[in-house]
Amino acid sequence: MAKPVFKSYYQGEIALSPASLDEKLPADSSAPLASQTVCGPDIGRVTDTRP
Repeated sequence: MAKPVFKSYYQGEIALSPASLDEKLPADSSAPLASQTVCGPDIGRVTDTRP
């Protein structure tokens, strides 16, 4: 089975969007927490294991 390949994701990458999406979100938004939950964990140990 082929090893999965994930695209690199850099939250601070320069793009054609607002300098920071945090500036556009209300202070009580749950989006930053969701981003940390999804992007924060290192999944290397999961993807490096072979059955």
